[in-house]
Amino acid sequence: MEPLITVERVTGGPLNVNTYILGREDKNECLLVDPGAEYIRVKRAVGDRIVRGVLLTHGHYDHILYVNEWLAEGAALYAHKEDVPMLLDPALNLSLYYDQSLTVREPDVPLADNERITPIGLDIKVMHTPGHTPGSVSFLCGDRLFSGDTLFHCGFGRTDLPGGSGTQISRSLQRLLRMDPSLRVYPGHGEETEIGKELRYYR
Repeated sequence: MEPLITVERVTGGPLNVNTYILGREDKNECLLVDPGAEYIRVKRAVGDRIVRGVLLTHGHYDHILYVNEWLAEGAALYAHKEDVPMLLDPALNLSLYYDQSLTVREPDVPLADNERITPIGLDIKVMHTPGHTPGSVSFLCGDRLFSGDTLFHCGFGRTDLPGGSGTQISRSLQRLLRMDPSLRVYPGHGEETEIGKELRYYR
């Protein structure tokens, strides 16, 4: 029997990033997707659960702002190998533009396209969806897709930042939009949506 997945959202940080707490009802542990919302607010939402892993959809400053705090508590870091340079370079992750010099260590688990990971016993498929950054990924867990800054409700991520590509994001969007129309989408910014609801904007 598949575990019952739980998802909670905390929105915060300088650019209103959606940080997701991904868990299962039968375990006192969870994962964080893109910890860019304020540490203390996410900590409050996590409660007494143990954060086993941090999953990054990409390496921009607003999505990695509080990664180090969670790694200090023992969480493992998951990120695509092509965005590792961004984690190590404040210019590439854009923190210098916010008068900070943020770096994050290399991932404990470097990710690749179509890889399946099973932290806390959840089956998560990694989908490499470049275009916003070279190593942007989306995470598919059951009927939920965490799309980062690739696919938003009524839009998609910027491609005019270092490493962005309009051609690549177009291919990535085509890949996502071929998925089950009922698939629930949890983007890096803005409201939740479904694949079927977004199809109308790309026809």
